[in-house]
Amino acid sequence: ILNEKANIVDIGAVSTRPFSETVTLEEEKKRLFPVLEAIKKRFPQVILSVDTFNSSVAKEAFEYDVSIINDISGFTFDEKMSECILDCNYSCVIMHIKGKPKIMQENPMYQNLITEINEFFENAINKLLTNNFDKKKIVLDPGIGFGKTLSHNIDIIKNIESFKIFGRPILVGLSRKSFIGNILNKDVNERLFGTIGANIASYFNGARIFRVHDVAANKEALELAYQLNN
Repeated sequence: ILNEKANIVDIGAVSTRPFSETVTLEEEKKRLFPVLEAIKKRFPQVILSVDTFNSSVAKEAFEYDVSIINDISGFTFDEKMSECILDCNYSCVIMHIKGKPKIMQENPMYQNLITEINEFFENAINKLLTNNFDKKKIVLDPGIGFGKTLSHNIDIIKNIESFKIFGRPILVGLSRKSFIGNILNKDVNERLFGTIGANIASYFNGARIFRVHDVAANKEALELAYQLNN
């Protein structure tokens, strides 16, 4: 990943894919911290992000030179997470989700998808800004695939500019996701080209941070898109 020139390495120890089971807090820490320790020793220059919705994990991750907390729940699964972000002065990714991973894809429904996501963002942002948090340390992720149907995911990509009302960068994490497979009829290990296409569309619609599995391929495509757009 580093050889492919990833700018940030995001590490999680709990699967949050649709229908996944959660694990105990102790198990998450047992999986995560040895990896963080190894990275800290071998690659001290890397910018580390931890994907967790547990404030206890986030608090301890600070000891491993972690810079960013990526909370898929937007501070809704653990009410102490925003407090932890403030205490440790982390940068953070606030992601939108509807429901818990185990049930979020059963029948997600919205009255107004874009409005509801922005209201979710506003609530999460306010938990930080009321305590004088630096707004520049916030990134927003509309949560493609997290309590969203195929049409919801497409609408999100088409409307990324709508999430920029808060003046913060938009992250998309759509790499290899099922909506790509549904559109192209491809298995998970055959979705690279679809991922690149969706990321390029997201870029031209306003996204600026991309969470991917295949770093080099996506980075080259996005670099070309950037050069053609500037």
